Amino acid sequence: MDVELARTFLQVVRSGSLLAVADKLHVTQTAVTARLKSLESQLNCRLFDRNKAGARLTPDGQRFFRYASQLVQTWQAPAVRWQRLFSDARGAELPGQPGAGACGGGVRILLVFLVCPKTPRVQRRTP
Repeated sequence: MDVELARTFLQVVRSGSLLAVADKLHVTQTAVTARLKSLESQLNCRLFDRNKAGARLTPDGQRFFRYASQLVQTWQAPAVRWQRLFSDARGAELPGQPGAGACGGGVRILLVFLVCPKTPRVQRRTP
């Protein structure tokens, strides 16, 4: 399942409006509808009752809400963790390269966290 479909689903649940979600995502309402139909097709159930007033969850949609929330949260967890590690590592020095900040590039960041996480200099600056 595509995590973007789950995100779109959750946004429609929160707003109750396909048009509001379309505006937020900078896509057309037709694109939001197509995402929801694709998700419903994959799950083989109807998730929303749609009318001019908006979209309301069906019983199947209510059951899927918990899973969609968990999917999106799980998908976002590594990015959140990476951002924390990145901000904690600012200014960390690489072994043998005094003054080389971890913000100097992606390769340096990977070295700091993957190759040399146990070196004393990095440990002092990154908990």
